[in-house]
Amino acid sequence: ASGGLTAAGAVKGIRESRPTCSILVLCQDPSETSSHLSKEELQQVEFEAQKDAHSLDADQRVVRLYGGGAVRYISAVLLATDTQGGVVMQHSLSPSAAKHVAQIGVDAHHRLPEIPPPNKDGDNRIHMTIVGGGVDSCVLSAQLASQGVKVTLVCQEATVLAGQVPKMLGQHLMWLLRGHGVEVLPFSRLQYLRPNTNAAASDAAPVEVFLRRTYDSLDVRRHESAMVLLDASEARRGALSRAAALGSRASGIEVSPAGHVIADSELSLRSGVYAAGLGVSSFHPVFGRRAFSGADHRWESGLAAGRNMAGGHAVYGHVPQHDPCRIPIAGTTA
Repeated sequence: ASGGLTAAGAVKGIRESRPTCSILVLCQDPSETSSHLSKEELQQVEFEAQKDAHSLDADQRVVRLYGGGAVRYISAVLLATDTQGGVVMQHSLSPSAAKHVAQIGVDAHHRLPEIPPPNKDGDNRIHMTIVGGGVDSCVLSAQLASQGVKVTLVCQEATVLAGQVPKMLGQHLMWLLRGHGVEVLPFSRLQYLRPNTNAAASDAAPVEVFLRRTYDSLDVRRHESAMVLLDASEARRGALSRAAALGSRASGIEVSPAGHVIADSELSLRSGVYAAGLGVSSFHPVFGRRAFSGADHRWESGLAAGRNMAGGHAVYGHVPQHDPCRIPIAGTTA
């Protein structure tokens, strides 16, 4: 489920042990997987293009797809959690909610709803939610607010542009945005989206947005929005994990508060279900439970998961290059 570099590693791992095994890859663009494999490795591999997994029934061994349809697997299924092809990392609970989600820098501009001119009070009654405190998020929120759109800007850190500019400057930028009418919510993150059942019978917005505090999972806030725009930098950080949404709809699969599916040291979630890539928290034999990043992690975790799907029991112990590992030493962190 999902293509990309992680899926390519898994195909290679499976073919090493079971060269005649039939493999199906659900993906947006087959080339993002096939470009990493040889012609021999692509034998017995089928691709379902423009397909995304919506839910997983591990008991019945069925993967249901967005837009209808389902795939039944025989031996095992892998959640290959790449950020691929500009696909929005959705926390949507249904395809109808996903229709109102776009990713800034990829498809946001041509998917924005038509914005009517402001009324005499400078308000056009459209509410949009922007998730992410990056440069693109700040610029777009100011532009939309200047058109009379009600904008809620959600950022995980204490200020916008955290880690990119000094904290004092980030606070000043938040003050400027609020001066333009932008509602800025620091220390907040997207929990999930769902369609607004009252939207058809009233002027309500089509999507219900649920946010929670970064430091308190019980502090949840709800509002209605016409559109949810996701900053690509937030998706890369794994804050908006499609794997978490898929895992939350599957029985027997745990999801961490950070949005990673929780796997054991063999990258197994439960019998016959594996996960690899950026959206996985696995138990490392040296560093304990953690989620790694990096291209080599995507490939190596896919390779290890594929070998285990084919009947192996290897412990995933790879440490990605340039991934900062915080090692406790005598009460400090190095």
